[in-house]
Amino acid sequence: YLKEPEFHVLHNLYIQRDDRSSQIDHLVIASNGIWVIESKYRTGKIIVDHARWLVVTDSGRRILMVSPVAQNYRHIMDVKEFLRIHIGDQVDEIPFHNVVCLADGVELKLEDCTEGNHILTPDELLHLICETRSPVPLDPDFCAQLIAHLRPTAASLRTAAGTQGDTPA
Repeated sequence: YLKEPEFHVLHNLYIQRDDRSSQIDHLVIASNGIWVIESKYRTGKIIVDHARWLVVTDSGRRILMVSPVAQNYRHIMDVKEFLRIHIGDQVDEIPFHNVVCLADGVELKLEDCTEGNHILTPDELLHLICETRSPVPLDPDFCAQLIAHLRPTAASLRTAAGTQGDTPA
């Protein structure tokens, strides 16, 4: 688990931007940046290229889906725009990490995946977040400011669903 105060984890964020919205599965704020995490609980074999994913289930069924990496990139852009409204150009100093987290046991074949995006299992994800070093770590007060702006986007949706606050990953 990622523990405070080093890591702040928010779940199920809802960011409204212009005429569309983004629902973000998980977001981790740490000194090494903001980790935007899209969770996929598919089993079987997944063939990945930049624009789409082909999922072949254990029963042989084939499902073509929009790339979660590309979907998550749009989420990152929405978070950046949301934060730019609140903290201005300081958002440009924040390293953002695009992560798709897959269920354990998925057979993954990468045909074309943009560098800087991560497709990982939960254990690999925890290791990567904990071990990644930033050349210029984010200041704890700056992280607290980010959390203060982003936490309400998670709490409003979670409260409506009957749960309380965010929980550690």
